Amino acid sequence: MSNKLPYTKTASYNCFAVVVLASIVLQVVLSPFIASGQSDSALLWANGVYSVGLAIVALLYGRLVKADVVEVINVKKFDYKQLLFGLAFVVVLVNFMTPINNLLCDFIEWLGLKRPSVDIVINNETLPAVIIVAVLVAGVCEEFVFRGMIGNYIAQPFSWKGIAIGGALFSIFHMNPAQTLHQFVLGCVMLIALQRGGFITAVAMHIFNNLLAVVLSLTVETTGFYTDYWWQILIVSGVILAALCVVYVKVFPFKKQDQEVPATQRSFPPVGFLVAVLYCIAMWVVVLFS
Repeated sequence: MSNKLPYTKTASYNCFAVVVLASIVLQVVLSPFIASGQSDSALLWANGVYSVGLAIVALLYGRLVKADVVEVINVKKFDYKQLLFGLAFVVVLVNFMTPINNLLCDFIEWLGLKRPSVDIVINNETLPAVIIVAVLVAGVCEEFVFRGMIGNYIAQPFSWKGIAIGGALFSIFHMNPAQTLHQFVLGCVMLIALQRGGFITAVAMHIFNNLLAVVLSLTVETTGFYTDYWWQILIVSGVILAALCVVYVKVFPFKKQDQEVPATQRSFPPVGFLVAVLYCIAMWVVVLFS
C-alpha cells in the first residue's frame, strides 16, 4: 500500500512560501560569491547553485508532505505534437515580447527611474556558464519548481485563473522589472505546456526560450534590429502569434470541466503564501526604484 498523500492547492501555495524563504537563505549564504567585484562567470555559477538549491528545497518539501513528486510535476505525460507546436510558439513569442520589453524599459527610463536590465553579461569568458546555468539549469530547475511543484496544482482543474496565478507567481518571484511582463506570459505558456504536454515539453520549451534569447543577444540585437524595426516586428509577430493561438485551440481544443469544484473543497491561500507574495512585490518595487 502506497504511503503517498494527495497533493493539493494548499500544498502548492505553501511550496511557494517555502521556496521564497529558501531564496532568502540562499542569497545570504551565496552573498560572498555574488557580491560586487566578483567575475561575471563567478556570478553566473553562483546563480546556478542558487537555482539547484531552490529545486532541492522544493523536492524536499514534496517528500515532507509525502507527495508523489513524479505525478505532481506530470513527468510521465509527453506529447511530441505539443512539443513541436510549443517550440514554434516560443520563437514567435520571443520576437513579439522583445520590442514590448524595450518599450516598457523606455517608459520606466522616461519616468526618471533607472533603466532595468537583465544583468547577464555574455562574452567569450561567460558563454559556457551562460549556456549551462542560464539555459540548461534554469530551464530544468524553474520548470520543476514553478510549473511542477507550484503552478500545476494551483491551475487544477484546468482554469485560466489558475494559469494566470501560476504565471504571476513566476514573474514576481524574479523581482526584475525588465522581464516582468515577458516572464508572466512565459509562465502562463509553460504552465499550459506542462499540463497538456507534460514536464518534458515544458522543460524543452523553457530551455529553447533561454537559448534563443542568448543567440539573439549575440547576433540580431547587436545590429539594433529590434529597436529600428520594432513596430514592424510587433505587428508581424503579433499576427503570427494570434494565428498560432487559433490553430492551437483548433488542434488541441480545451475541454470544458464537467463540474465546478464545490465551495467546501476550495483551497484558499494560507498566510505564509500571502506574506511571501507581499515580500516579492516589495522587493520588485525596491529594485524598480533602486
